[in-house]
Amino acid sequence: MQTEQGSIINLEEIDYQQFDGDTVYRDLDILLETTHSLEQLLDTFFFEIQLWISSDGMHFSNVARNVKHEVGFDSRNKCHYRLYRGANYLGEICFFRKTRYSLDELELIEELVTMLIEPLQLSMAHHTKMV
Repeated sequence: MQTEQGSIINLEEIDYQQFDGDTVYRDLDILLETTHSLEQLLDTFFFEIQLWISSDGMHFSNVARNVKHEVGFDSRNKCHYRLYRGANYLGEICFFRKTRYSLDELELIEELVTMLIEPLQLSMAHHTKMV
């Protein structure tokens, strides 16, 4: 049977698995590590974390390296982080949305952002070579 939006799915046929946070984090980590383009890395990160944290937009910048990348759009509420790996400054990342982030959501964002640090450092090095 077809609808205007596509096929109807029989929910009884779907094999549901319990949420396994370790598997999800590992999958995200692998996905981020296989991306070398800075823009693709940031886009992938933003869209993948939408599974856990809904945001309207994300901005990343590193003024010293003349890097700026935006996904989505600005909204009223934001959370902002300066990213370092050791003494190496990687840039600033900011997430936006219409409603306030809860403390649990902020903790999750911080945990997810830590997964971005190493691939971001590699992508920044690759980006610098390309420019």
